[in-house]
Amino acid sequence: MVQVKAINTRKVNKVDGHTIFNMVKNMTGADEAEILTVITPDMVPMIGRNEASARYSYYRSNPKAETWDIDQQVSWGNALKWLQQWQEDAKVWKKVEEIASKVPTANTPPVVQSVKATPFPPLSKQEKEKMSAERMVYLLTQTHRWNEQKKAKKGYLKMTYPKLKNTFLTIRAPNYPLYNKSQSQREDLITKHITAHEDQRRRTFYQDTWEKSLGSREPSVLMMMGQPHPTYFMAWIVAKTYQANNPEVKNIAGYEGRYKYRNWELKERYYPAIRQGDTLPKTTAQWPRYTASPSILNDFTMQEVAQALKSNFGGVLQAKKDVHKGQITKAVDAMKQRRDAILQNPTHALQSVLAQGIDQYNEHNLKNYAAYYTSPGHQRKMIPTSQQVTLTYGDFKKKLGATAYNKVIKQYEDKQKGIMDSTVKTAKDNYKTALANVSAAKAAKIKKSIRPAGTS
Repeated sequence: MVQVKAINTRKVNKVDGHTIFNMVKNMTGADEAEILTVITPDMVPMIGRNEASARYSYYRSNPKAETWDIDQQVSWGNALKWLQQWQEDAKVWKKVEEIASKVPTANTPPVVQSVKATPFPPLSKQEKEKMSAERMVYLLTQTHRWNEQKKAKKGYLKMTYPKLKNTFLTIRAPNYPLYNKSQSQREDLITKHITAHEDQRRRTFYQDTWEKSLGSREPSVLMMMGQPHPTYFMAWIVAKTYQANNPEVKNIAGYEGRYKYRNWELKERYYPAIRQGDTLPKTTAQWPRYTASPSILNDFTMQEVAQALKSNFGGVLQAKKDVHKGQITKAVDAMKQRRDAILQNPTHALQSVLAQGIDQYNEHNLKNYAAYYTSPGHQRKMIPTSQQVTLTYGDFKKKLGATAYNKVIKQYEDKQKGIMDSTVKTAKDNYKTALANVSAAKAAKIKKSIRPAGTS
C-alpha cells in the first residue's frame, strides 16, 4: 500500500482559452464571430464554474461571461466531467431514442435501428386480469373505514374475478375514491392503471434491450448523442489536448474549488496511476476523480470531432442576425403605433411640443422606447438611429390642417405673451413699490431726544 502523491503542478502543461480557440478555428475553418456566437463561454470547461470571464457588481449579482478566447486556464477536470456525462447519456435509451427521432433514418446507427425495431411483448389476458384484480381490491378497500379495511380486504381477495369486477362496478361507495363515480369512470380507473404499468414495462424492456446490445459504446452512437451538445465536443478537444501534453498524468481530481476574497481558488489536482490499495492524502481523498484517458478519447480523431462541431455552425450567426432583425422590426412597428397614438390628440401633443421643443419631446416620448430585447440573454439594445421613428412639425400640420395648426400656435404664442406681459407688469409694480420704500428710507431723519425735567 502506497500513498500516492500529487504531481507537481509546475510540471503540468496548462492549456488556455487562446490555444483551444485557435485549434477550433484552424480545424473548422469557421469565422471568429461565428465560433464565438455558437460556442458560448459556458460551453468551454474553464476553471471552476465553466465560465471564461465575468463582471462582478458591488452586490455580487450573477456573473456574466463575456468570451472564452482569453488567456485563462481551461480545466481538465471539468472537461473529463463533461465526457463522463456524454457517456452516461448514451446509456439511457430514452435519451437515445429522443435524439434518434430527430436524425434522418439513413444517419441513424444500425444498433439503434435494431433496438427500435424490436417488438414489445404485450401483456397477456391473465396478466391484465391479475393487475386489474389487484387494483380493484386496493380501491374497494379504500372505501371502508380504516378499522374495517383489513377484514374487507380479505373478503375481496376470496372473490372470483367476475364477481370482484361486478362488485367494483356496482357497489355503492360512500367515500373516496369511488364516491359518485359511474361504471364507465370506474372502468377508466382500471384502464389507466394498466396502461401506465404497460408503459413502464415498455420503458424497462427497451432499456434492458439497449444495455444488452452494448450500443452505448459504439462511436457512431456517441457521435449522434453529442450532436445537440457542442459542450461535449469542446470538452473532448480540451481533454485530448491535455492528455497529449501530459502523458505522465493518469488521474485528475475534478474538485472545482472555492471563492477566496472574491477570487477563484483552483483545487484541481493531478495524479499518476492510482492502483487498487493505494491511498490518497486525507485532504483530497474524498474528491471526485476522473481517469485522464477515458475510452471515449480513443473513439474519434481530432478532425472528426472538429467536423462534428462545425455542423453546429451553419448559418447560426446569420440566423441570430435575422432574429435580431425581426425584433428590430417589431420595435419599429411599436414606435409607429406609439407615434400614431400621440397624433390621436394632436392639439394637446402640439402644445406639449411647443412647451418642450420637438427634440426633447421625441426623446421623452419616442426615443426612450426605441429598444428591443435579444434572445437569448434578454439584453436591452437600442434600435439603430436611422430606423427610429420620430415626430416632426410637418406631422402635426398634416394631421391638423394648416388653419388649425396655425391657430394652436397663435393661441400658444398669445398665452406666452400674456404670461410675459403679466410677469413684466408685476415686476415693474414690485420695482416701483421697492423704489418708494427705498426713497422713504433714505429721507428719514434722526430726531433729537428731549430730556425729562429735573435732569442735568
